[in-house]
Amino acid sequence: MDKLIYTKYSTDRDKNFAIRTDRLLSDNGGEIINKVALCDEGVKHLEHMVNMSKKLSNRFGDKIRISGSTLNGRVLTNEFVEGKSYFKIFEEVIEEGDKEAVMKTLDDYRDRIYYSTSEDKVCHSTEEFEEVFGSFDALDDMNLMSSDVTDIDMILENIIVASDGTWQLIDYEWTFDFPIPREYVLYRTLVYLYNSSKISYVMKFNKALKWAGITEEQEKIYKRMEKNFQTYITKGKQTIEDYINESDIRFIPLIELLEAKNRLKVVSGEYDKAMNRIGELSTEHEHYVEMAKRNEAEFSNLRNEYVLTQLELDKYRDDIRQMEAKRQREANKHGLKRFFK
Repeated sequence: MDKLIYTKYSTDRDKNFAIRTDRLLSDNGGEIINKVALCDEGVKHLEHMVNMSKKLSNRFGDKIRISGSTLNGRVLTNEFVEGKSYFKIFEEVIEEGDKEAVMKTLDDYRDRIYYSTSEDKVCHSTEEFEEVFGSFDALDDMNLMSSDVTDIDMILENIIVASDGTWQLIDYEWTFDFPIPREYVLYRTLVYLYNSSKISYVMKFNKALKWAGITEEQEKIYKRMEKNFQTYITKGKQTIEDYINESDIRFIPLIELLEAKNRLKVVSGEYDKAMNRIGELSTEHEHYVEMAKRNEAEFSNLRNEYVLTQLELDKYRDDIRQMEAKRQREANKHGLKRFFK
């Protein structure tokens, strides 16, 4: 019996696209990836994947191998592909810190996903396009190129590089056979990278768009296309993407978050130092208060001693005055006796 390793439910979608993805370990030790339609309506979506996989194979030829799949009822089984994801390869290149190597990795990726065995055509709006991505009058005037079939979700995570160097696409759920600007695929990939990698260490998002050949006007269209696409697959259900798009949350590159974290760490260190200094000053204050109390007590004692000394001195003065008066009286008395003798 196959053993479940991992499962993911995509229940925020419309029932036509709601699926469960299972990663299984078979009895013979191999791994299997199953996509299961959660509703009967979702079977057409699985059938669509099988059909699109064949068209993608024709388009990419030996440039990118498309992983095989078989459909049995409501279960689509994909072969498990051995190798390293291109996203992992990209992360390792970034860690090495060689900007030229990073750009070459991106260039190689762009060249692969743009490849087509047939000649690309100028993109134009169709009813199928507008149903999924919305209507954009300006799009037809931009002379953007498109292949006959496009997997818009060719992010680096969905590409596996085998040990012999073969590129293999393992997920082609969102593939369409009507014209779609090929730069839109790059736009989605860049958004993914700036949310999940350290690419912002190498270049800012606007620089990456320039590398991709995406103008500001095109970026606005692609952003709206993405929002419309999410609405298409959810049919109005509120998703995290909708919440972010409708809120005041702004896109923050990973490097800015790391820099903010480092600044917070510095501020926290300064705060701890300040709190320690406050503790030291509080201790010193208590020491001086105790000294003041002792000094006040000593002053009080000295003042009392001064009062006692003053009283004693006044007493001595009184005694001296009395003795002096007595002596004067005696002298006067003696003087009178001499006079009458």
